[in-house]
Amino acid sequence: MVVKELLWTIVIKMNCVKKIIIINLAVFGVCHIFNFWGLHLENLFALYPVNTGYFSFYQLVTHLFIHANPEHLFFNMLFFLIAGIEVEEYFGKKFLSFYLLSGIFSSGLYCLGSNGGIIGASGAVFSVLTVFTILTIRNENFKHSIHLKIKSFFYIFFILIELYNAVSFPNDNIGHWSHIFGVIFGTIFYIHHKKSLS
Repeated sequence: MVVKELLWTIVIKMNCVKKIIIINLAVFGVCHIFNFWGLHLENLFALYPVNTGYFSFYQLVTHLFIHANPEHLFFNMLFFLIAGIEVEEYFGKKFLSFYLLSGIFSSGLYCLGSNGGIIGASGAVFSVLTVFTILTIRNENFKHSIHLKIKSFFYIFFILIELYNAVSFPNDNIGHWSHIFGVIFGTIFYIHHKKSLS
């Protein structure tokens, strides 16, 4: 009983970023357990275009927690952890809404031009990275900090590479345009939030 209460207290005190990461890890594990039994939950929870006949509204959220393989999960959650904590501190209680809406927006727009389903948190992660980059550039110490300049340059370069991939490799089964739509949503959400504070 004491252990249960202790674990519950730890979970409650966790920030939203860590809770989302834990959920992603748990879902990935459950999906692979079911795969051994021949049940592919990825197909059920992926987001499909409306015109395919496989679309369901719950997929707008569930696809964010499904990943194709360990590498897909690892890199999404790594970048999310690196950038997410600072972005969560900035948005506060709005962070979860921002994260979910960015995933829905980026993957939803991607599906308008796709005939297949999409899985993964990449669009939402790119939204988080975008806001993180903006916050880094706007940091009062930016002009005098080599560390902040290198960090912001890295993320901007990463986004530009993804834009190049979206244009050059549109049919490589990676949702590059979902990532770009995530960048756009992150920028719009940041601007709207900034205006609401003034």
